[in-house]
Amino acid sequence: MQRSSPANSLLRRTCYRLAFALSGVALVVTPLSAQSVTQQGWNPKEILANDKYVKPPEVVAEFILERVLSDVPTGELVRAPDA
Repeated sequence: MQRSSPANSLLRRTCYRLAFALSGVALVVTPLSAQSVTQQGWNPKEILANDKYVKPPEVVAEFILERVLSDVPTGELVRAPDA
């Protein structure tokens, strides 16, 4: 059985410690760098003012209306009153 010299053991421990320290730094730096991104020209009030309602296609609207107006336990459809 061959023993490693104390110099090899010290070098190995130093390499492991360095790798561990670098991985810890990478875990801390990555989220911090993602938070420092600034968005130029982003104005939430302007975006909300320009936001428009988009009406769904008639088929989708009918499907949703049928589901909303249906009696779920029995499966019977309840018709909306005529206006």
